[in-house]
Amino acid sequence: MGCRYWHIKACLLFIFRLSFCLSLQGQVSITPEFSESKAGFQATVLMISPLQFGDFYPSGGGGEVIVSSNGTRTSTGSVILLPSGQISSAGVLEIRALPKRMMQIHLSESVWLQGSNGGKLRLYPGPLSTGNVFVTPPGAPSGFTLTMGGRLQLSSLQVNPSGSYTGSIYITLISQ
Repeated sequence: MGCRYWHIKACLLFIFRLSFCLSLQGQVSITPEFSESKAGFQATVLMISPLQFGDFYPSGGGGEVIVSSNGTRTSTGSVILLPSGQISSAGVLEIRALPKRMMQIHLSESVWLQGSNGGKLRLYPGPLSTGNVFVTPPGAPSGFTLTMGGRLQLSSLQVNPSGSYTGSIYITLISQ
């Protein structure tokens, strides 16, 4: 049985707001882009809830904010996680596909997000709660969910000023 590919482009909109803290909220919308029609391969991917990094302050030399696929948030470097404000959470995707099929998902390795005020952030999408290779469940045509974490690489406020940050994630679905 041959492989069938389905390419998806996910548009990201990240919004910073500055009020003595830096807040990042992620809103992700997914729009299918078919590279070619493949007979017998039907899949739909819907974003149920966006990947959200919560409130944080990138003091000093920067670091990373990491949200795992189960929604646990941690930081590295001099990034301070703030307990109030926007809640962090893993992104939730719903996939509708044929049941009992081997499926492999490839995400962009990293994405540069361009800021409206000249800044630039790097987002590393993943991991997925299912891993990158899994078998679709018997109820797959009705939809099943998986969660996606991410890692956001930050510098100082001077390098990453508050504003809107946008970029795209490419997702490739391979069904066998």
